[in-house]
Amino acid sequence: MSKTSNVRDLGAIVKREATFDTASVNADKRTCELSFSSEMPVQRGEYMEVLSHDPADVDLSRLNDAHPLLLNHDPERQIGVVEKASIGADKRGHAVVRFSKSSLGEEIWRDVQDGIRR
Repeated sequence: MSKTSNVRDLGAIVKREATFDTASVNADKRTCELSFSSEMPVQRGEYMEVLSHDPADVDLSRLNDAHPLLLNHDPERQIGVVEKASIGADKRGHAVVRFSKSSLGEEIWRDVQDGIRR
């Protein structure tokens, strides 16, 4: 199977990345806008997974109901909350997230502000 630069094959571990523009950081509100999904193909065993971003295929109701912002998908490490999620014209999932004032949330928020976590 040929691979392209936008395909990730990590064997049994499959990861998707979230990215954000540092210009979207609002220090006063402790928020930033990030992209949390795309239609980038990901190798899942014998098949390629592509997440549809067609509005008819996406239900954002849970994300738009103060969904927890988790560190590395770990439900024991909540670092904030999703304030608003949407699908953009670029066929990517976008969210505005607000960081917690807890010690862990504060640690991650400082890294975001400093450009360490992108």
